[in-house]
Amino acid sequence: MIGFKIIDVIMSFVEWKIKDKQLYLNTHYPLVGVPKLTDRRFCIHCEQWFTVKDYRVQLEYGFSGKKVKYIVCPNAPECDGTLLDWWDHDFEGNKDIDLALQECNQIQRRPTD
Repeated sequence: MIGFKIIDVIMSFVEWKIKDKQLYLNTHYPLVGVPKLTDRRFCIHCEQWFTVKDYRVQLEYGFSGKKVKYIVCPNAPECDGTLLDWWDHDFEGNKDIDLALQECNQIQRRPTD
């Protein structure tokens, strides 16, 4: 069982503290290639590098009242980037935007159970 507790509320941002962050990533990361906590990523929203272990989990309530959790940038709530906005390299100054878009389109989603 993955333990959690609410640790911070800023405006409408509610963060859940995850006890075992690697286990949480292993079970909730929706893409192929789950990163390790020691990996570095670049958030394209806030344009900052970070270590994966610093990610945050945001809790929101859907229209039905159901809890929805998002893996988000460590700079949330100031940054609205989610794990889909993390890259393992920086595209700034890359003149070949088509290459970046091709790479984005090649991201594979995990098969659903």
